[in-house]
Parts: sequence; C-alpha cells; structure tokens
Amino acid sequence: MASPIAIADFKAYFSRDFVYGTVCTTVTDADITKAIGEAAVIFNEGLWGAVTSQIVAYQLLTAHFLVRDLQMAGGLSNSCQGATSMGTSPIQSKSAGPVSISYGLSQKVVDNPALNVFLATGYGQKYLQLLMPRLAGNVGVCFGATQP
Repeated sequence: MASPIAIADFKAYFSRDFVYGTVCTTVTDADITKAIGEAAVIFNEGLWGAVTSQIVAYQLLTAHFLVRDLQMAGGLSNSCQGATSMGTSPIQSKSAGPVSISYGLSQKVVDNPALNVFLATGYGQKYLQLLMPRLAGNVGVCFGATQP
C-alpha cells in the first residue's frame, strides 16, 4: 500500500505536537519517513472506507510509531508533549478518601497482542478508538448443501 500521507501532511496535522528540525533534539524528516513506512506495514485501508477516514487513521498510526521509535532511541531532549506521549487508560472509578483510582481497559484489547501495543501511546489509543468499531463484523448465515 502506498502511504496516503507525506511528511508535509504529517507536520501540518501534528503542528502542535512535535518540534520539527534537523538535529537530534527534534523530530526529523527521516524519523517521520521511518514511521510512515512502519504504519504502511500494518495499515489495512479496507477497514476505513472513505479516504478522509483512512488519512486520519494513518496519521494517528504514524504518530504512534514515531513516538515508539523515539522512545526506543532514548527520546528527545526537549519538552515537546508529542514525543513523550504515554498512553493513559480510561478512568473507570475514582475515590476521594484514601485516594484511589482505577482504570478500565477492554479485555478484548488487553488480551490481543496485535492490539495491546497501541495502549503504549496516546496516539495509539486514539487509533484504537477509531479502529475498534471497524473490527466488529456482521455474520450472515445462509442455507447450503454439500452436494449439488
């Protein structure tokens, strides 16, 4: 699959999330190119229908891979939020007494090794939010026979 986005598209979409540049303390074009390529490996355009949906999902998937790549490389030495995006789980319940909080995660996602990797970044979680309704399919049953 050819990528539906270019480096310039990514930079425009995430203009406030990352600091772009050419030095090791910024996100470089090479970093974005690598993430776009990684997203192409697993992106299934057939799940998304409209091109606009594909582009938004692909942007989020690319950002997820970019952040994971930067984390694996030791991060950037800047205060940019996007480069340090860590996924946080949805809050299921809170308490005020002896301060308690619990997070709710879909067991379907947690138990699925192909999906739970997206819980590591906020971009991955947003991608999952868009992806999950597309993974629930319809099943139809029709009468058939084994012989003509």
